[in-house]
Amino acid sequence: MKPELQHEIERLKRIFESHGTPLQPRAGISQERLAWLERELGYTFDQDVRDFYLFSEGAACGDSWFVMGNEFLVSLDFLTIDESAKHWFSLPRDDKHDQKLYNQLEENFHDVEDAERDPRVQPRRWMHRRWWPLARSNSDTLMFDADPTPGGKFGQIIAFYHDPDAIALIAGSFIDFLRESNTWLETRWEEIHDDGEDEDEDEHQDE
Repeated sequence: MKPELQHEIERLKRIFESHGTPLQPRAGISQERLAWLERELGYTFDQDVRDFYLFSEGAACGDSWFVMGNEFLVSLDFLTIDESAKHWFSLPRDDKHDQKLYNQLEENFHDVEDAERDPRVQPRRWMHRRWWPLARSNSDTLMFDADPTPGGKFGQIIAFYHDPDAIALIAGSFIDFLRESNTWLETRWEEIHDDGEDEDEDEHQDE
């Protein structure tokens, strides 16, 4: 594991612990399962993503290890491989299934009028076999991009935002994303994590 990634993992642990919520990693992915996944995908993750999966394959639902910021902050749950694959393309690969999904996406999602997609991200895609879901909120998905345009970078991190529907470039790499995500967690924890507590207080006041 690169020192930069180890530093950000330790930083993530400290952030959670400072708010009385110890970080609880799951068992890391096995080398055999990771090799199987990369064979099925047809590409290899960058070393930081591989090492992060070896550290923990996903996180408990609601822990919100990740945060992305674009027009607003979105907290995200780090997914297991099975969770990532649940609403994605076929594993093992089934071209008939995949084409049906592409057709559904073309029908259901359209670029907002006059919206310009970042030129480093492939146009006219809403999901893609070579965009692997790493994390999700209720409606947004963070993805590893293994098919950038010539101006982009393999392994850049992109996201599908829902309502208004858009594909956005989030970071140039996973480590860049994690570094920025940790900064959001450090500086705006209450905004990110306390919504549920506020709702509980409102319910008690109504009673």
